[in-house]
Amino acid sequence: MLQLQLVYLLHLQRLAASAAGGSSSAGGLGGDGSSSSSGEAPSLVSVVSAAAALADGLLLEDRDEGALPPDVSAQGYSERNVQALMAAVSLPRSAALDALKAAGGEVAEALRRQLMRLRLDTAEVDALVWQYAVARCDML
Repeated sequence: MLQLQLVYLLHLQRLAASAAGGSSSAGGLGGDGSSSSSGEAPSLVSVVSAAAALADGLLLEDRDEGALPPDVSAQGYSERNVQALMAAVSLPRSAALDALKAAGGEVAEALRRQLMRLRLDTAEVDALVWQYAVARCDML
């Protein structure tokens, strides 16, 4: 973000230099925002010092703690369990964490609850039961 601000300030400096050299339609503003009667463009040093002052004002002392929000990392669930639940039931990370939270951290219980939420097509279940019955009768 700081790089974009520096590029913007340099662009403004170039615009001010071209306006001071060619026409006075830019309003005759100097680098500090005051009106300049001599028509000179602000120097690169003044632009860089203004950018440094801007950067000092924008930088925060407190840094971001990381990629995961604090509530996710503080729940204490194993990343292995979260990833296994996500892969087994095709859940997004937030849903897997919610399932683990509801199951008290037990992966097997969370998996059972998520599988119970799936809707089954009765025609497919009937076909599977029929195939199982036929296979079972052939075995006897």
